[in-house]
Amino acid sequence: MNSQKNFNIKLTILLLIVYAGKCNFCVGQTNTVQWLTLQELEIAQIKKPKKVIIEIYSKDCEWCKKFEREVLANPIITNYINLNFYLVKAELYDKKPITFNSKKLLSTNGFHPITAEYLKGQVPISLPTQIFFDEKFTILNFLKGYNTPKNFESALHYFGGNHYQKQGWNEFLKGFQGQIIE
Repeated sequence: MNSQKNFNIKLTILLLIVYAGKCNFCVGQTNTVQWLTLQELEIAQIKKPKKVIIEIYSKDCEWCKKFEREVLANPIITNYINLNFYLVKAELYDKKPITFNSKKLLSTNGFHPITAEYLKGQVPISLPTQIFFDEKFTILNFLKGYNTPKNFESALHYFGGNHYQKQGWNEFLKGFQGQIIE
């Protein structure tokens, strides 16, 4: 009788542990986005091509911190990004030359070389800005400034689901039913 009771207690504890960790190892969700460097990105694209988001931010930008805290930490967004995109950070004020997409990029506008190449004419630069690329590093579009989780979810699905190839943004939004409710 006592051994049956011990077994039931152990089984209950085991089930609670499995249930508590269900989201992480049963469903495959993670709580944080997986950031890559530009060098890691180019290697990852060779192994498993995905679309890319490069986030232009500043370490002193409150809207950037809010975006990471409220949007990129949302489990729905985190999971979708980790499955469908590679995510890279680019500090706006880092002017060092870089190599991206087999091209040497220089800062010609006083900001990160990515902005000089892909945000030409976008003055002022709103932070944070996310630049979306396809698997071959062709720019698709960008989002300027802070976006709510719901707005960002729609952009992720628009680009991540290749809807941009079949329909315009406004048409897509009319039929999009996201998981995030605000």
